[in-house]
Amino acid sequence: MNHQITRSSTNPTQHTLPRDSSVIILGAGLSGLYAAYLLKKHGIKATIVEARSRIGGRIHSIREPLGQAEKSYFDMGPAWFWPSTNPLFSSLVKELGLTAFEQYSQGNYLIDESMHKPPRVYPSMFMSQPSSCRLESGMLSMAEALLRALDTDTVIYDAQVTRVKKNNHNSYQIQATVLGQPLTLTAQHIITTIPLKLLSTAVVFEPDLALPLHKKMQSLPTWMAAHAKIVAIYPTPFWRYQGYSGSAMSHIGPLGEIHDASTSLKHGHLGHGALFGFVGVSRSGRLAAGENVLKTMAIRQLTRIFGSQAADPLHLELLDWSAEQFTSTDNEANAMHPAYGLRPAHGGEEHPGLLFAGTEAAIGNGGYLEGALEAAETAVALWKNLQGKKPVS
Repeated sequence: MNHQITRSSTNPTQHTLPRDSSVIILGAGLSGLYAAYLLKKHGIKATIVEARSRIGGRIHSIREPLGQAEKSYFDMGPAWFWPSTNPLFSSLVKELGLTAFEQYSQGNYLIDESMHKPPRVYPSMFMSQPSSCRLESGMLSMAEALLRALDTDTVIYDAQVTRVKKNNHNSYQIQATVLGQPLTLTAQHIITTIPLKLLSTAVVFEPDLALPLHKKMQSLPTWMAAHAKIVAIYPTPFWRYQGYSGSAMSHIGPLGEIHDASTSLKHGHLGHGALFGFVGVSRSGRLAAGENVLKTMAIRQLTRIFGSQAADPLHLELLDWSAEQFTSTDNEANAMHPAYGLRPAHGGEEHPGLLFAGTEAAIGNGGYLEGALEAAETAVALWKNLQGKKPVS
């Protein structure tokens, strides 16, 4: 099958799905694609409405050929999963035939405390944590594998949902714009994976959502929405040869936390070296500084920490998630990992056919990739319960 990973050729028009079994999914991120994948196992073809011209949502892997036959993949969104605590994700990696590799952590850990002194060096045991893994072709390979398992016309791209209206017979009408043109869809059930805070401000519901539900949605910060990430790509992971893991913490910035983002070992050859860092400057500070200044400051910092070889990357990429229209709201703030979860994960009496997925809705692993899968499974279980097929435990 030839699946379109980015822009759809779907024409803005009236789409009517079978009212007795149709499901529309809002968002083609990991949670939305997995929900469609699960529904297909039950013989249901869902339609996914995606505001972006690509799949993945907050999963975004850039692909840099860098003069080689094989492209390299670098994650600008989530990059890790933890096999010991992420059973859903680990199982799906195997089911889809993907290749995982362990995050590089050998060597010393660095603490950047002064502009005028070398970083402090700590042995790797200093930051001992559960083993994390990455995917060989970037996290986007998971989204692409799920898409390949679906029908070729499953995703409608560039479709920004503006209104969800419940009809008298409990079916739903979804209004959207596709490249500025109106699109209307009808369905019996909706699974929304739009970040809950964004959903509460960007989409009008008729009737209104219950006030407690609306307030709960507004109270849950969108994971990653206030953050920015920089990836610096080098010919080799030179820090490894100097005995460093590539991990560092800085009290100065602009990068507050840095890790090795090098590509995996393929065919006996080590791929490109890369370092990624989370920008520790606030959203307003990033806006005031501008992209060029932030990149210049980041390279100076990496050079101070890892030496002169860090001064000349092959490529430098910055993605500020707070500037992403379909991720962030205007009032997202940096926050520690909040207590996520939406229970029950449906629209109540006002919207019985409205089901919530997306990582912010997950009870156990909200904010993580595992949470995106968990929430999708919960939404599909609720859908099955509505069909009277199987009670939800």
